[in-house]
Amino acid sequence: MGNNKRKAVLIAVDLESGANDMELVLINKLNFQPKNILKLSNHQTDPLLIPSRVNIIKALCWLVLDAAPEDTFFLYYGNAHQKPCSNRKNSEKRGVIYPIDYEKSGVIYSEELINLIVIPIPQETRLISFMDSCICKTDLGLSYTRTCNNTSLKICSALKLLFGSKRSIRRPIKPSGTAIFFSGFIHNEKPIVTNVDKEGGCTMTCAFIKCIEKHYARLTYSKTLKLMYSLIKCSGSKPTLYISSTHYLDPNEQFYV
Repeated sequence: MGNNKRKAVLIAVDLESGANDMELVLINKLNFQPKNILKLSNHQTDPLLIPSRVNIIKALCWLVLDAAPEDTFFLYYGNAHQKPCSNRKNSEKRGVIYPIDYEKSGVIYSEELINLIVIPIPQETRLISFMDSCICKTDLGLSYTRTCNNTSLKICSALKLLFGSKRSIRRPIKPSGTAIFFSGFIHNEKPIVTNVDKEGGCTMTCAFIKCIEKHYARLTYSKTLKLMYSLIKCSGSKPTLYISSTHYLDPNEQFYV
């Protein structure tokens, strides 16, 4: 792999176990070095590692700093108690990160995330983003989106993205590099938190980790979503899962980080 970078940012709000488990998978299964993983959580003692708005933005800037061809970046966001924005109609249709100080400093909308971590990545660079929160049912405005809500995989129109009103159309995002974004929500809009395993945790996070641990060498994008759906449904929840990307994504292509 030479000098190609593999960097990750893990953001956890009331979901320390999810970030910890994701960190272990990145290190033990996906060849990330601990020194290249930055974890923000509200259980950190270092004030610079608390998931405040300013710290999250700094972490995202660090993630893609000096990005070069063949680098790989991973972003995880888990929030066990995410709440709708005051403007509900807008908030549920836009990708949102809730910093721990969102009431004072505001949320981070998908448009800002795109400008921070999607637009800057150069050609032959991969960014994998995994967002686990109760109302995150958007695709970050990326060009191609697929959804899984009954173990089948359907493709959505690239222009019918979940921004603003139903009539609004957003131009597809086309950076040079490839960004792939996983997200999901539960239809009753309760937080995606269940005892899917003995330690408990966030359902979508646990399902993704189980897929990586048991099936990574054989995973396609389609199989990843279908396995996650089955695991979450077994926990008693009814999810809809999304995968979106900046470039056309063959569902039968091998999934790798």
